[in-house]
Amino acid sequence: MDNYCKLIDDMKVVCDKMLNENSHFSPNVGDMVCGLIEDGELWSRGIVLRTTPQIRLAAIDESRVFDTVSCTPVPKEFSNICSMGVMGKLLPNTQMPEPRPSDLQFTVDNVSSESAMITLKSEEVENIGKAIINKWIPKSEEKGILYAPLSNGNEVMLMHFSSQNSLHVRNMENLEKERVHKLDQDVAKYALNPKPLSAPLVIGQIVLAHYILDNNYYRAIVTAIKDKKVVIKYIDYGNDEEVSTDKLFELSEELKEQTSGIRKIKLKDVPENVPLTQEVKDYFDQLIINSTILKCTFTGDPLKDGVVLKTDKNENVNDVVRTYLKPTWERGVEDDKKVYTLYDLPDPKLGDVGDLIKAIVLCYYEENGSLILCPDDQIALNAIYYDMQKIIDKYIEKTTNHYIPRDEELCIAKYQDKFYRAVCIHSAATPNESRVLFMDYGNTELVLHTDIRLFTEDFTRFPAFGIICSLSPTIPEEKLTLPVSKRIAELLPTSNSITVKIISIDDDHSHQVEIPELKVKLIEEGLL
Repeated sequence: MDNYCKLIDDMKVVCDKMLNENSHFSPNVGDMVCGLIEDGELWSRGIVLRTTPQIRLAAIDESRVFDTVSCTPVPKEFSNICSMGVMGKLLPNTQMPEPRPSDLQFTVDNVSSESAMITLKSEEVENIGKAIINKWIPKSEEKGILYAPLSNGNEVMLMHFSSQNSLHVRNMENLEKERVHKLDQDVAKYALNPKPLSAPLVIGQIVLAHYILDNNYYRAIVTAIKDKKVVIKYIDYGNDEEVSTDKLFELSEELKEQTSGIRKIKLKDVPENVPLTQEVKDYFDQLIINSTILKCTFTGDPLKDGVVLKTDKNENVNDVVRTYLKPTWERGVEDDKKVYTLYDLPDPKLGDVGDLIKAIVLCYYEENGSLILCPDDQIALNAIYYDMQKIIDKYIEKTTNHYIPRDEELCIAKYQDKFYRAVCIHSAATPNESRVLFMDYGNTELVLHTDIRLFTEDFTRFPAFGIICSLSPTIPEEKLTLPVSKRIAELLPTSNSITVKIISIDDDHSHQVEIPELKVKLIEEGLL
């Protein structure tokens, strides 16, 4: 107990002083150090598991893994104290009482070189039962993925990107190429006899994944679990995929702990808070398809501080991306006068047929019983209502020419004091106005021609957020009377989140949906 108190109280004083004297201490993987836990109140001894993007420690006195905000060498007076962290397992005939005792105690029955048998007790229960304790060794998943080494001036190849500032590259230096090639071969040999999963999957689990497109197997980590589907990220390539659980298998601890075949980087001095443009996507895709070799230079950390990438023809990738991220009207690109329609946008989708999902009501049309819904997805909401809106606002500041759209043509139209994406329903609804549908909100309005602007390629990055839905699976057409429709409008107020089952998706991307709670309510009220 004295040694434990020293680690809790005395070590903090010494480590705080050492940190003030040398705040630039930089450990290596495998070093024993003291790490400051995020709340800044406690220091813990630990083994360095990785150094980027943050220093990760296996805390030997707490039996857990954490990312430290600061670290120092272990002070000499604390280096010879035995580790306090152990892992325990109750024997089959032992059950922990509920509620869990706060004063759990134990006596040691016998000790071997690998483990110890103990008897558990508390003030309330004299003999809870027996357990085995072992030295704590962090699991591969706890350690996290160790990214491939990367040095200033190395040649790399782009493997995957999710944004202009989240790229995965492969180090093409000879030693690293040989290591990754051997890793691929080892995974392929292991996959000759894939072992089924022994337990339900958990997020963060490292597995062997069967990739259908080339019929090979790769290492992957589980990032999300959705009913019978699992989202995984391929550890050595960077891409994500949604798969069924029958495509996933156990992976040996040895293969789990192998360093990744890629390194995550960001581009230096490239804007982060702007949406990825189609031109940047196309440019990155060409770099990947052509296996373009890029020289990577940086000072500091490649992910935190960023890198500069150049082709063998000295083309600066960072400069190209910065240019392509600028809206066309800022680049002085000649307007091609292209007419954009809904078919030029990505396909809108609430989910897959059969899915039971959360959606937000944008608008309900009493006259025909159609409903405009959008996904109840915070990321998507931010993309449309924040990121896209910033682009539109900048465009309106620089564009004064009004525009008269054709029927079914996309445009930028004013509603109250702001401009939004819209599709023209009737170009000449009145001599001075067009009737438009605000595709991300669901409402239709008459808008003066002087309050309409030309739609450009910059606004085609996101699908129409409002998706037209038919309630026919919920309310048969012959039962959709005016009183029923009015009651539906009351039960489905705008901005309300509802549970929807997708019955079918038509060729024009409109959805046939069922709303279970709505149907039950209408039946209770005698309207169905």
